Amino acid sequence: MVDGKANSTRLPTLAMKVPQIRAVLGLASVVAAATLVVMAWRWMQRLQEEQDAIALLESRGCAVASLKSGLSMARPISVLGTSDLDKNAESLRPALQVLASRIETFKCPQLELTDADVRLIGTMRRLATLTVYGEAISNEGMRNLAGLTRLRLLQVGAPRVTDDGFQWLSVCSRLEILSFFGTPVGDQVFRKCALLKNLVALQFQQNAISQ
Repeated sequence: MVDGKANSTRLPTLAMKVPQIRAVLGLASVVAAATLVVMAWRWMQRLQEEQDAIALLESRGCAVASLKSGLSMARPISVLGTSDLDKNAESLRPALQVLASRIETFKCPQLELTDADVRLIGTMRRLATLTVYGEAISNEGMRNLAGLTRLRLLQVGAPRVTDDGFQWLSVCSRLEILSFFGTPVGDQVFRKCALLKNLVALQFQQNAISQ
């Protein structure tokens, strides 16, 4: 009898809570729906930002292409300079900053880069192919590339950069092709190159390697 009375008291209590449970579930559904809407809006906003960035690069003379199939914002992209490329790298920075996480190839030898540009390039952690040219680039600026451990091809033309600007080179264990043009690097860089097991091509022009 005691158990029967206990059950009879629990049932009305549970019945009284049903509206509350429904209200909580309803609120949870609203919150979930609102979260999805916000996520979708942010995704569309980001997509528009990337499309605008690509349009800006193309208007300045860059050729931008996706390297693989997949979701548009997940695909790596290449940025290549054309004969119509605007040599003012500063005008490209806003677009490059938006696309930094996706850029896998950056080859714009026509650009006169500065330390500020190299600092931005250093945030492109997906980079596998990179060309860096600029008379204004310093050792300090070049050190910003230390985190680009995926590099497979690196071409540098920077007359102010010496061995001190490449102390990080040995971390680029995937490097296969390395070229220096008019960059006064010397024996220290050569010794670091000897430690790169995947390096198959090394080119020096007008550098300071001892004979």
